[in-house]
Amino acid sequence: MMRQGASLRPLLTAFIAALVVLSPVLGQPAAEGSRAKGVKANILRSLPRYFTWPKTSFADAKAPLVIGVIGEDPFGATLDRLIAGLKVRNRRLGLKRFPADDSLPSREELSAVHMLYVSESEKGRLPEILELVDGSPVVTVSDVEKFAEAGGILELALIRANIKPRLNQSAAHAAGLQVSSKLSRMAIPVGPQP
Repeated sequence: MMRQGASLRPLLTAFIAALVVLSPVLGQPAAEGSRAKGVKANILRSLPRYFTWPKTSFADAKAPLVIGVIGEDPFGATLDRLIAGLKVRNRRLGLKRFPADDSLPSREELSAVHMLYVSESEKGRLPEILELVDGSPVVTVSDVEKFAEAGGILELALIRANIKPRLNQSAAHAAGLQVSSKLSRMAIPVGPQP
């Protein structure tokens, strides 16, 4: 169980791992992509510790905290392994995938997750996806460039071989989410601050 003000160590460890893992493979896109995906999966499973959802986001006290992945899943079984048996604030983590196809999931389906990773394959449909979760307490996360400027909450930006979070506090606030002050201090702010 992690308290809201829990240690930032897992997230910091993931960011440091990104630097260590990515620096020797720059210029080798295939290897970089594979390793970066593992690091991003590790970050994704750590992020729920740094957000607080309204109690109404959960059916009951035992309902899982669900991470969704929309589009082509870059993580494969890695994310499944990383969240297996993991709990955040006494809630087990669950995973729901929305495969890439011609039709988008419904607003109800997307609003049923607590964190939504938007895959690079959905870059062209980003405005529609963000519209579907608008007003819902869903942490939207992506590594699509300018994701935070487009209204997403957290962008995993690759900056000089480091994965650095870019945080849109206004989008988080509008979604009814509280962001840990530790994550706020570490992240690059994007847009107006609430």
